[in-house]
Amino acid sequence: MAIRVQIIVLLTGFLMWCGIFLVTRDVYRTGHAYGIIPNLHIKERLSNIF
Repeated sequence: MAIRVQIIVLLTGFLMWCGIFLVTRDVYRTGHAYGIIPNLHIKERLSNIF
């Protein structure tokens, strides 16, 4: 019985993590498309510094 509960908790946590990841990825992409969140081009800036 305890193993079933642990499996259910593990699967629920995994599904929640996947859902949160997908939502935040879509929010970032939408914000970037509308210009709310700028793309910082970190690699380009680092190459310019060094």
